[in-house]
Amino acid sequence: MVGRVTISQYARLLWGEWAVSAKYVEALDFIDRIKDIDSIDVLVVEFQALILRYGFTSYCVGNATAPKLDVEDRVWCATWPKGWASVWVQKNFAAVDPVVYQLLASRLPFRWANIRDSNGPRGTEVMNFAGEFQLRDGMGIPVIAQNGSRIGVTIAGGQFDLSEREQSCLHLAAIYFQSRLEKLRTKAPLNKRKSADELTVRELDCLAWIAAGKTDWEIAQILSISELTVNSHVRNILRKLNAMHRAQAVAKAIVNGMIAP
Repeated sequence: MVGRVTISQYARLLWGEWAVSAKYVEALDFIDRIKDIDSIDVLVVEFQALILRYGFTSYCVGNATAPKLDVEDRVWCATWPKGWASVWVQKNFAAVDPVVYQLLASRLPFRWANIRDSNGPRGTEVMNFAGEFQLRDGMGIPVIAQNGSRIGVTIAGGQFDLSEREQSCLHLAAIYFQSRLEKLRTKAPLNKRKSADELTVRELDCLAWIAAGKTDWEIAQILSISELTVNSHVRNILRKLNAMHRAQAVAKAIVNGMIAP
């Protein structure tokens, strides 16, 4: 009995092995694999694994419309470096971020380096701060959501070394990723904040400071509790969110709307 032919296998049959690069195969395999994923947490991890193979470290998916307004549910999911999310929110960078504005202005993917100074001094400030968190260059990929709003997929890291063809492969994978993410979000909107109810107020406080890049000792000083108490809260957070480590707990919390990115 012949099994199902994957997209990448079909590409090899159609164009020949010589024409199919490793990154191209990875993107097609990703697209084929996520069709059967029914968990947002698993989907987030799969896309993170894909961008790592392309040389990037972080990504963010969210609503790019009305950047100067405090839009509810702005960020859908993100794997930003510790501390960057806190800086981005505290300094209201959404209102001046050149990447956000280019996501609204373009229908095609673009490179961060080509638009870093396109929104005046404040826009340049955003990009300079991002560089301090090892987000020196990346791709912005605009996508139209089912309700017509403009969704942005931004992928970044310390360097950018992709051919045009490889960029196209990642563009295609990002479109499928956003589509699957949107479908999973609309399937169970009432369950979105379920995990938040399981955490105490103090545990949520600790989780927010973990996302800001603080150590247990620093959190203890900020919250006026002992470091041992912080350690206990962190263990409870990992257990309740079924997370292997702190970074995964933060990612899950952002996806579920428990803390701001």
